[in-house]
Amino acid sequence: MKILYLMWIDWRWIWQRPQILASKLALKYDVTVLFPQNVISRQKMQRNNLYPDKYKKAYVIPLYDKNLVLQSLMNLVIRCCIGDVKKYDVVWVGHPMFEKFIPADYAGRIIYDCMDNHAALSGSAVRGKAVDEEEKRLVSRSDLVFASSSLLKEKIEKYVSKPGTEVVLVRNGYDFKKIYDIDQGKIKASYKIGYIGTISEWMDYPAVIRSIEECGNIEYHLIGLVSGNNYVRKDKLFYEGVVEHDALYDKVKDYDCLVMPFMVNDVVLSVDPVKLYEYISFGKCIISVYYPEIERFGEYVYFYHTAEEYCRLIRELSLKGFPPKYSKESRDSFLEENTWDERFGKIVESIGKRING
Repeated sequence: MKILYLMWIDWRWIWQRPQILASKLALKYDVTVLFPQNVISRQKMQRNNLYPDKYKKAYVIPLYDKNLVLQSLMNLVIRCCIGDVKKYDVVWVGHPMFEKFIPADYAGRIIYDCMDNHAALSGSAVRGKAVDEEEKRLVSRSDLVFASSSLLKEKIEKYVSKPGTEVVLVRNGYDFKKIYDIDQGKIKASYKIGYIGTISEWMDYPAVIRSIEECGNIEYHLIGLVSGNNYVRKDKLFYEGVVEHDALYDKVKDYDCLVMPFMVNDVVLSVDPVKLYEYISFGKCIISVYYPEIERFGEYVYFYHTAEEYCRLIRELSLKGFPPKYSKESRDSFLEENTWDERFGKIVESIGKRING
């Protein structure tokens, strides 16, 4: 089976769902991947050579979506990079904007992997409405849809109109080759708190800064790409930049706690965060803002609802040396049930039933 895999993040971006699933699909099927690459990006990207055998880069111009002429030019570039869609048995779509590149008379199957609230991520109400319409058209044409969270599944099911289309919940997962020892916590004079992931507008800097000011014995280390101008200058707040995926544990092994201090908005509410699986695999104490999608992490994560609760948790846990909430046995069992191999098995099963069946 020949699959055209359309993803809308650079392959060298933080190693996550799009790259992981593309790599696994390429081991089983004949996969061609198309992904964008910013022509003048100043961000340090991961050195990632784990491409499928076939891949295509669509070079993109920054802010092209703000200009109609640049949009038309970019659409032409993408069409040329994609080539003849009809030679593929399946088109796997990772973002609604790709719907317009699939010919109306395409006779193959369409799979949509919905992993984000794309309308909420679009940056404006006007663009969000346009993305929502693109998504409705894509879902109406899709034979199979995977959703990474319960909220996204509920949303997508309302858009289904094609008879027989199935929407399957396939959450994110864990893909480290090693599970690390549990850090039991140790009382110290000062502590390092870490964050791993994209640093964007959802980062709750007010809560982070308040905790620094109220708890004099902590410092933060933020690992990952910074989106836009989301830097805040503050003593004891350090930006570590991009760290290679395989080198993450070496970077965080001396950290005392890992956090997910997010502002809960429409983007966050739809996310099944990969970082929580990774944090658990590192055996560290974990603190996260609470929202319904991640309630199932409650055995492993200390939740908070407000900045005041967050600071109180930091203070209380620091007095105990930031002990993890979970045991080795419960952690290992949870990770075994939530690997990317387990997720991919569910995807292959669904493809067999809906696409090959």
